[in-house]
Amino acid sequence: MNSLVAVFGAPTPFTHALHELGHGMVSVLLGIPTHAHVNDFETMQNAWANAATAEGRNLFMVSEAPKAALSNLFIRARVKSIIAIEPFDALVAHLKSSQSLDFVSAVRRASLYGSLMHDLACSPSSLLITHQWLNRDLMRVISEMAEFLGLACTPDDSQAILTLLLGDAASVVSLRDYIIRKFPDSRAILVADRGLTSWEHRTLKATSHGYDTLQQGERIQQVEWNTAFFINHDQAHKSLAEPIDLIGPPRIVIFGPYLHLPEGEWEAEIDFKVTESYSKNELMIDALVFLDGNNLSNPRINFQLPESGRFKIHLKFQNTPVIASLQIRFHLTTGAIEGVFELSRVVVRRINVPPS
Repeated sequence: MNSLVAVFGAPTPFTHALHELGHGMVSVLLGIPTHAHVNDFETMQNAWANAATAEGRNLFMVSEAPKAALSNLFIRARVKSIIAIEPFDALVAHLKSSQSLDFVSAVRRASLYGSLMHDLACSPSSLLITHQWLNRDLMRVISEMAEFLGLACTPDDSQAILTLLLGDAASVVSLRDYIIRKFPDSRAILVADRGLTSWEHRTLKATSHGYDTLQQGERIQQVEWNTAFFINHDQAHKSLAEPIDLIGPPRIVIFGPYLHLPEGEWEAEIDFKVTESYSKNELMIDALVFLDGNNLSNPRINFQLPESGRFKIHLKFQNTPVIASLQIRFHLTTGAIEGVFELSRVVVRRINVPPS
């Protein structure tokens, strides 16, 4: 008999607890499996080749950053997979504390994990486990995972799995309690405040809303990029916090946000304000999809700044692959003797939905 059980998810206590739970379940129901950390197709092939037993192959794999070829294999072959998807703000809070990242860097990293899991989370062959499962007792979680995977699991089997996980003193506990027992420091990101400051919550709100559609297994369609994620070139690359004085030579004045989106065709709606730009200053805005020193996509718009007012422009770009960092850059193409530019809002929307 051949068996493959896979758990995908960002490197958090929530996901790690599901790793242990899945491994324990497979060990009791199918025999101790070969355990493999897999993020690419080639490693998957090698892991499967090395998972041979006398009865067949038995592989339990985990993946925190699956590359496109690996995700596509599971989706197209309809391999049943367990996907851990957490609220975006909870993921940001964990990355910020566990990896000693500043807030903006944690948001960028969280957007990468969300984009990497996107297609798997939207696949009909995936079981999404979200924070809505936290209050379910562990026996129920075990039963539902086994049923999804098509594994026979009796009450005695469930108790054996619980004992393997918690020892002889095992009792009925919730998934939340189990995670906290295994990872005591995880308590802060399993409660409502998510371990972020009030300013961080406000700044993240619109962006989180875009990525959190994954918790329902729905595609990311629109994300707002808060201006705090952009960078002021004139102020030693500090986060954009105020309007830009255009006076000076031709230069890039704003760039960022270095966030990630799922693969596909997107359009950025850029809302900006101009004040006292009387000398026909010229601006070029481009969308740079950048990976390993190569520009994968770089559409651009050139225009003369109006004297004053609030305006919107739209810029289309193709995002592939997911791991590419994304930038919107604002270039002053001529020297300016006056004028103020304020970036108000950037919203990116999916144009074409790729076939499932």
